[in-house]
Amino acid sequence: MNLGGIYKDLGNLDQALASTLKSLELKPNNPTAHINLGGIYKKLGNLDKALASTLKSLELKPNNPTTHMNLGGIYYARSDYTNSEKEYDLAIKLSNSISDICYRGKAACLFRKEEYDEAIWLLEKLSRESAFTGKSLWETQAALKATVHAKKQKVIRTQRMSIATSPKEEEEHESLVIIKNRPVTEDLISELYRINSKKLSATTDARHGNGLCTDFQLFNIKLPAIHKLSKDLKAIASEELSKEVSSLKYNSFFNVFNAGAGATPHRHVRAEDKRFNLWQHKYSLVYYLDPGDQNCENPGILRMYNPDIEILPEKGMIVIIPATRVHSSYYEGTKSRLMVGANFYAFTCNQG
Repeated sequence: MNLGGIYKDLGNLDQALASTLKSLELKPNNPTAHINLGGIYKKLGNLDKALASTLKSLELKPNNPTTHMNLGGIYYARSDYTNSEKEYDLAIKLSNSISDICYRGKAACLFRKEEYDEAIWLLEKLSRESAFTGKSLWETQAALKATVHAKKQKVIRTQRMSIATSPKEEEEHESLVIIKNRPVTEDLISELYRINSKKLSATTDARHGNGLCTDFQLFNIKLPAIHKLSKDLKAIASEELSKEVSSLKYNSFFNVFNAGAGATPHRHVRAEDKRFNLWQHKYSLVYYLDPGDQNCENPGILRMYNPDIEILPEKGMIVIIPATRVHSSYYEGTKSRLMVGANFYAFTCNQG
């Protein structure tokens, strides 16, 4: 991988941009550098330059499926769903290896144009494919459920029945906080400490400071106590939300916070969650295995904003909130704080 790509993956977009521009000074007709530059500009929000750079890459290397896929994403971000769909179609024709991403991209265009039947057909077809990873299937099924939900809303609108969420309902959803408790077992903590981890300071998300964390597929690990925890948390979330909860496997993690660790104000909504309005169906969960030192000056209070709420964690506490809810925490205790987190989708039962 080139240096610009490394900086991009680390989240250092300014360095990535400078490095890629420098490489283009040396090799101005390098199609890979131009497509990388387009990706950096897209992340920076400069869609005009992103489009120009990616089109230049296509000019230098025609019929590159990845370039067409990237163009699909750029046109989508520009709300040009017709051209986005065309680019995804071209990418699908040129390569099978990225077809799952491109089919979902095409379905997202159909979703935005409210062509729900076509989007549902496409996502159902993709769900039947066996060549893709479990995570790809999970993303496809979540998109399918969100599209079915949107179609039902459109039908009700057509029948002139009010389905618009009232400001009060939106406020109630955003302020939702569910607190439950589950006993903590020593075998679970023992298994969690056996998993490979990295320093919090090496992450590019809201977490920072002195601590450790795993990757985001904790519940893919086949250890008995971790597997039982995954099942229990899914059952608790489903019961409390009265919704069908998707798998917790693909966005679950273990954190260890030591003195000076924390998370800056953030929410758990990805760019992908906006494609099918998945953010409306997404929730975040944290399970405190050991709250650590609760008598220090900064005991790691879980702070939520708009409306403002503060929760002092306890051992075994489970907190569930909408993924759109901004929250933060800062911990300075002398004892390690241990917690498991998961972000997941939940849909109304019998939605289809």
